Amino acid sequence: MSRATAASVLALALGLAACAGGTSTKPAAQSGDQKTAVLMKVADDTYAGGDPATAASLYRQIHDAAPKDPVPLTKLAGSFMAMKDYRAASEAYRAALALTPDDVDLHRGLALALLSLGDAEKAMTEIRTALAKRADDPRLYSVLGVAQDMIGRHDLAQQSYRNGLEMSPTNIGLRNNYGMSLALSGDYGAAVTKLGEIAGPNAPPRFRLNLALAYGLAGDDTKAAETARQVLDEKAVQSNLAYYSVLRGMDETRRTAAIIGAEIHGSSAAAAAAVVSQPRATADAPDAAPTQAVAALPLPAPPATLAMIPATETPPAKAHAAPSHRTAAATPTATPDPAPAPAPISATAPTSAPSAAAVPQPLMP
Repeated sequence: MSRATAASVLALALGLAACAGGTSTKPAAQSGDQKTAVLMKVADDTYAGGDPATAASLYRQIHDAAPKDPVPLTKLAGSFMAMKDYRAASEAYRAALALTPDDVDLHRGLALALLSLGDAEKAMTEIRTALAKRADDPRLYSVLGVAQDMIGRHDLAQQSYRNGLEMSPTNIGLRNNYGMSLALSGDYGAAVTKLGEIAGPNAPPRFRLNLALAYGLAGDDTKAAETARQVLDEKAVQSNLAYYSVLRGMDETRRTAAIIGAEIHGSSAAAAAAVVSQPRATADAPDAAPTQAVAALPLPAPPATLAMIPATETPPAKAHAAPSHRTAAATPTATPDPAPAPAPISATAPTSAPSAAAVPQPLMP
């Protein structure tokens, strides 16, 4: 839905609500509630139509009208996540948590935003708070595991994934995370086995590319190429093989940072939570080169990463009542492009974008 369309729909909807309010015998306050409900529906439809920036401005208006309701703040945070404005998202999640501190989903949302900012330690704090309130949620163990992988504690991460899998054995996000963590820790045989279980011929591209990555890290370029060819054209396959060679030359800390998409000492790890909804045939370059280089190359954004956690989710629609709190996050003014496809790099041309890569599919751990 375009902004012009959203604006015209909003004007019509509010006009109808106003007409209804003029003939209603209900109190004025209830008429205001009706207008807010109409505005919320327009905002939700706008978000679902692919315009999170306009949706965010509408959620902001609803928050201004109902500052004690955490739902608009929660949805505002989700819109910022969709736009990859993770700092604004974290501020909105914190504001919502000030209203409902026991909301586990808000703690998880804040953890996702923090992971995207590269702050694994604070993300773990949020997830542990959530686990103390709801220890039977396998999604929380998935987020915790990614944070632990980000700081290089693959042993702890793998235990977190196993904890989640005990509750949800078929959870494909946890299974993929577990396999990728095994690859990060150097247990390539186990990684290939685990990733191979979910990388069948009909699996989304990301699973087959993760399997190719595991083969590549193990030094088996033949199988890595065979697996990648199921998804990529030959030029992209060769680019990925060069990328795997670069990774093999890194120490474990740098390799982990490169694969997860984090800066080493990081302040930015958007790739750790980035998910897009539709595959594309061509790759995009990374958002920006990180501040620290590895072997004279920018930390590469891999063709398939440990990015199994959905960065954008439709926030819970439940209502709460709590003290007023306002987020300081700025209302966006433009709709950004969709999250870029993770892109392999060439060892001979590190500053150029590769020809093609498959985009990870969304998961719901």
